[in-house]
Amino acid sequence: MKVKSLQKRLFLNYVISIILGFILLGFALFQLLTFGLYKKIDGVLTAESKWVENIIKEKIQYGEEEVIEEISEHMGPKDDDQFSVLFSKDQKLVYASQYPENENFLAALSPQLETAGDSPLIRSVKIDKNNKHYRVLTKRIFLSDRNEFILAVGSSLTDVKAIQRQLVLWLLIIIPLIGIVFGLWAKFSAAKISKPLEIMSDRAKSITVNKMSENIEVPPSYKEIRDLAGSFNEMILRLDRSISEIKRFTSDASHELRTPLSVLKSQIQLALRDKATLPQYQKIFENGLNEVIYMEKVVSNLLTLSRYDSGKIKLENSVVDLSDLLIEQCEKIKPYAKGRKVSIVLETIEPVKVSGDKMYLAQMIFNLLDNAVKYNKKAGKVFVELISMQNKARCLLKIRDTGLGIPKTDLPHVFDRFYRVDKSRSRETMGSGLGLSIVKLIIELHEGMIQIDSDENRETAVTVVFHLSSPSLDVG
Repeated sequence: MKVKSLQKRLFLNYVISIILGFILLGFALFQLLTFGLYKKIDGVLTAESKWVENIIKEKIQYGEEEVIEEISEHMGPKDDDQFSVLFSKDQKLVYASQYPENENFLAALSPQLETAGDSPLIRSVKIDKNNKHYRVLTKRIFLSDRNEFILAVGSSLTDVKAIQRQLVLWLLIIIPLIGIVFGLWAKFSAAKISKPLEIMSDRAKSITVNKMSENIEVPPSYKEIRDLAGSFNEMILRLDRSISEIKRFTSDASHELRTPLSVLKSQIQLALRDKATLPQYQKIFENGLNEVIYMEKVVSNLLTLSRYDSGKIKLENSVVDLSDLLIEQCEKIKPYAKGRKVSIVLETIEPVKVSGDKMYLAQMIFNLLDNAVKYNKKAGKVFVELISMQNKARCLLKIRDTGLGIPKTDLPHVFDRFYRVDKSRSRETMGSGLGLSIVKLIIELHEGMIQIDSDENRETAVTVVFHLSSPSLDVG
């Protein structure tokens, strides 16, 4: 599922809300304007119809001619935008002040004439063949049971339509212009709201196991964001306390385990050297010794990690001949490699000196060689290379094996503590999942970089880069 940006979402919500708001506002203005104009026209038509009705009722006793003459004098010929028409009961034309010269005029009025009653009926009607619309009032005027007229008074809507079009045009121009201004404001507002969250995110990323005491502080912002920052700080404080307790327990447990393991190891070795030990117990003691050695290694690694986490590791800042140290560790690992039928091949080994702690650098190299041998194939090889690079400002150590390789899904996790790629063979290879974690922290303490590339079932290559000279490496 694609993760959506809060800033973009806020911006889109603002813009959509603004657009919808202006559309609704424009629609409301259009309707109100139309209603107002129609109401004004309807008022004029109603007044005209009342006047005609009164004249008819007053003058009908003198005959229709008298009525028509009176109406004609009042209304007279008018422009094409207005008309007054009087029909008899059977819809025969009695009088017309003026009406559009179109053969469809009477046909267009016919439906409204048929539904005319004693109350005014006002509708918009399309009469003219030139697509002209009129507002027409029709009313039936009752004089007696046998005598009645139908009055139709109309006014053109040409001016109304023109005003409507003008309003729509202005809205189409004004709304985008205002929308741009509000859109920029919306972008600024969205950025302002999300900025404290971005600051929180950046500061949260900088918090590590060794920097749990740092609080997440945000600039003055909204109450909800400040409450969120406060909740994060409280959570970090609880985590810091828990991690401190775990570190203390790990350190104490490692210290407490070292002594009994050393005693147990010495006793087993003594039993193995004793010729009085029965042969059937020799294998049991050998297995026990291997387990003790494995536990000693795990405890030693845990103690190193515990010291690193608590900032208690202090490195000796001395000049170390890395090439000599590399050759020395290769010789040290050769008997173990020979037992697993793995060859150590030294390729280009240039004389390289770095600043650092010889003991930890030796441990780092040995761990890498140990892994390359452990997870190799029968009759496999381990290629070792050490060269200077970048005008002799840095050196590159590369250890490549022809072993089992590491699946791509496991590569991002190989430096995690207690993470093992092949869990089914972890005890067979005496792996605890801490070796590469130790390697990485030693390299970080020496301001170096490490990269692992692997092709499953073919090879694994570990590349380490160090500065040939380094500032003080004292940590903690």
